[in-house]
Formats: sequence, C-alpha cells, structure tokens
Amino acid sequence: YDLKTGELKNPITSGDWSIRDALYFDANTREVIVQIMGRVEGRDYYYREIARVHVDNGEMKLIASSDHDYELSSLSPDGQYVVVTYSRVDTAPVTELREKNGEVILTLETMDETYLPENWQWPEPVKTIAADSKTPIYGAIFRPTDFDPDKSYPVLDFCHSNPFFAAVPKHAFSVGYYEIAAAFAELGMIVVMMDGRGTCFRDKAFRDYGYENFLENGGIIDRVAGIKQLAERYAYMDLNRVGIIDFDGSNAGVTGLLVFPDFYQVGVAASLYDPRLVKQGEVYMGLTTEEKRNQAVIWDDVINNLKGKLFINTGLRDQYFHPCATFHLTDALIQANKDFE
Repeated sequence: YDLKTGELKNPITSGDWSIRDALYFDANTREVIVQIMGRVEGRDYYYREIARVHVDNGEMKLIASSDHDYELSSLSPDGQYVVVTYSRVDTAPVTELREKNGEVILTLETMDETYLPENWQWPEPVKTIAADSKTPIYGAIFRPTDFDPDKSYPVLDFCHSNPFFAAVPKHAFSVGYYEIAAAFAELGMIVVMMDGRGTCFRDKAFRDYGYENFLENGGIIDRVAGIKQLAERYAYMDLNRVGIIDFDGSNAGVTGLLVFPDFYQVGVAASLYDPRLVKQGEVYMGLTTEEKRNQAVIWDDVINNLKGKLFINTGLRDQYFHPCATFHLTDALIQANKDFE
C-alpha cells in the first residue's frame, strides 16, 4: 500500500494457500520472508514452508520446504542467513543454517534419540475426512510405550481446539500438548488429537463453521467422524470406551457429552468459556458486544442429553475464562437433576 494515499499498489502473494507470518523485510532487495502453508497438494495443510517474495512482482522462491513443519529459529541481521528447525510428530527435530536461497550450509543439531524412553512409540500424523464427507482434517494419534496391537484400548479425544487456536502439534516434542497427549497415552489409552472445522489457519469457510454455534467449537462433529474412521483402520481402538477432555476455553469436554451422548462416555472440562464474560481486548479482541451476545453459550436445549460421566473444574482467578461460565453450567445441570462432579 502507498502509505501517503492508502492506495493499493499490488498484492504481493496470491494462491489457494495461507500466509502464517511475515518474518523479515529486506529494503535493498525488496523481498519479504514469509511462512506459508497449505500450498502443496497432499501434504498436511498445517506444515509450514519458508519463502522469500518480491514485493513488487510477487516472485516467490522457497528457502525451506519438504514433508515437514519448518520453524524459523533465527535470522541474521542482514537477512542473508536463517536458522530453521524442521520436524513432524513422528520424526526427530533437525536444526540447520541456510542461506536465504535455501542452500544448507551446516546442520547445527539433530536430536539424540538414544535419550527416548524404552519402547518409545512415535505418534502418528493422520488424515481423516470431516462430517461433510469432503473436507480433509489433520490430526495425530498417540500410543503408550507398552502398546500391543492385539489388545483393545479406550480412546481419548484430547481437544484444545477453538476458533482462535489449532492444537494438534506438528513438531516432535513441541512444548505443550505433545507431552500432555503422550502422558495421557501412557495411562493405557489411544489418544487422538484433531483440528476440526471451526478452528483457525484454514480458509474462511472452515473457520466460520463454528460461528454462532458454540456446540461446534473445536469441530466435535468432525472429531467423531474422524475417530470412527480411525477405528476402522485400527481394530484396537474400542469405540465402546471413548472419552473427551479439554481445558482452557474449549468446552468440548461438556459439549461432546451433550451433543454426542451415545458416542462419548466420559467428559472432562476445565475453564469453560462464554464470550459475554471474556475480557474485552484479550481472546475475543475486536468483537462487538452484540457479536459476543450472539456467540453466547446456552445450555438449555441440550442439558438433558447428559448420560455419561462429567467432571468439570475451573480456577477462580482465571483472567481469561471467567468462573461464572462454569457456574452457569453447574446451575443448569442441577436444575436438570443431572449427576456430575
């Protein structure tokens, strides 16, 4: 854009894929270094590539791209060299020094796999189809270290997805949900993570699926469809023992039990959210009061569906997800004479 007139000079990038971040601008070469994803057909949509693009003619040249997720660790002050780390949930991370033309100068570090636990089971990246029978959904399966394919295992749907977040890890041992999912699996479960419709980083239709529909926050209908597809591939997944767990504003541990009471038998939920109670300027930055009201969490129509075991908890000092949202739910459950913890 022309900063003086506000006139659009030209689009820098175009195509049926996404820009995740703009990382660096070189004023001399008039190139911007960007992280992109969803460009390569057949590859996990969320795997990031690193490229440089000329701001005047849109010419793009790749710096790092393969069937992995690439993270830019650092950039030289002159923009001529980058340090990148690439990995997947099922491969050890590798860190490289590259020139901005993509040439590998030096492999700086490769994870020492001898430190892994005995009988370590690498998680498996998986692809399923959404409940609309056409949209690809990407996820990961975690198995315990004593996994035996001849046994039968309960299934845990680990959901932290919401309209502002995609939770499925793409890097091995990425801080956060990777080790939590692996720890859950170690208790003797098959743990499944997915980013269904209604979450971010995909096209507008994908994200808008959950708009004004709090019961579909995290794409639960797509998670149910995906777990059923995975159970057809892996006979050791017992669909008579399926639980769902969330925390920090997903609500899936509750809505899973209420919307799919015949699929989920157990639900665990923490820090429930209601957009009307979220601090303005934080998670729901930019939403008007009316938009918040339209996104309100109303339990009345589904509260009587509860059949499974439900455990909910909240922190009374939670600065993002007000405990009132949990109290609204507990009141509705009591009024409906439903058992819960």
